[in-house]
Amino acid sequence: MNAITKNLRGLRRERNLTQDALAEQLHVTRQTISSWETGKTQPDIETLTELAQALGTDVNGLIYGVRPVEVPYPNRRRERIAFAAVCAVILVVWVVLELTLVPQLKTLQARTYQVLPGLIYRATARPMAGLALAGLGLGTLSIWKDIRIKWRGIRLAFCVAGIVLLVLIWGGIVWGVSGGTSPIRALYTLLGELLRYDLWVFIVIGGCLYLGFDR
Repeated sequence: MNAITKNLRGLRRERNLTQDALAEQLHVTRQTISSWETGKTQPDIETLTELAQALGTDVNGLIYGVRPVEVPYPNRRRERIAFAAVCAVILVVWVVLELTLVPQLKTLQARTYQVLPGLIYRATARPMAGLALAGLGLGTLSIWKDIRIKWRGIRLAFCVAGIVLLVLIWGGIVWGVSGGTSPIRALYTLLGELLRYDLWVFIVIGGCLYLGFDR
């Protein structure tokens, strides 16, 4: 029963009730309310029921404390279905390009040694495909299951990681296209090795961004 003193005081303050106002509702004196809140005396069972009603809770809430109401998962079903559909369209377009455009780019490179068109394709279509794959998978899963990261700091870390990786990888592609030289070229050379698995890299980046921005 000692928990009543803390819960009573907390509930009264949450509802902006003074001891006088609460005492008036229960037809007792302010000193009685004060003695309950300080633990000098305890209300009887009948008074507990009236006290709980006055404070907008039940007897269990008064004795054990009011449990926070869990906010239902706002899955925003329509928005997530639309997002997954957009990702699916992007993937279909990418598959068509892989089957039709990529062979032509390879032929062009073999005949004329022009690598720029292929690099441009690699810097645009394949990254979009990787991001779309991650978005389609996680977006579809989130329609039925709450996969959100509830800790803001971890979400921020995922956002930063995804954005930094995206900038570095795309920067490496652009740097390779421009033919620039600098001390950081060694870093981009290393990133170039990752680009052999660029689709998987962008899937990971897309996953980081999705989990980071999904709230």
